[in-house]
Amino acid sequence: MTGMDLVESVWRFLCENIEQFLNKETYEDFSGEIRQYEKDPNDTGEYIVVNHLPMVRHDVVSEATINVNVHVPALSTEKMPLRRLKELTSEIMSLFIGETFIDGCYYRAYSDGRPIEDNDNTWYVNIQLKTRFNNLIY
Repeated sequence: MTGMDLVESVWRFLCENIEQFLNKETYEDFSGEIRQYEKDPNDTGEYIVVNHLPMVRHDVVSEATINVNVHVPALSTEKMPLRRLKELTSEIMSLFIGETFIDGCYYRAYSDGRPIEDNDNTWYVNIQLKTRFNNLIY
């Protein structure tokens, strides 16, 4: 299994379940898209980007880290949109409390970072998921 396979699985899971995992108000306010690796240059609202850290395959069962970066535009009245970042981060992390089985792998929430200002007038929080997978299959 490649890192790209893992990213695609998490991306598809989030896309297929976004309406169910965000509460009604949060979902109705979500103005963006969920992407793999990079944002669409035309995105101006909120968006989520899924990517991965380099993978080392040294055991039959290996572990990898998947990043889910939640981006929210800066506010004119309040530079950091802390309330909205907290809403989206909490609801996404709730999907991965315990272990979530997707496409033959178990995913679990591992960490969430502090809000960081990005270069596109957004702030983001990095959520890291850990996954375990079997190297003998691939």
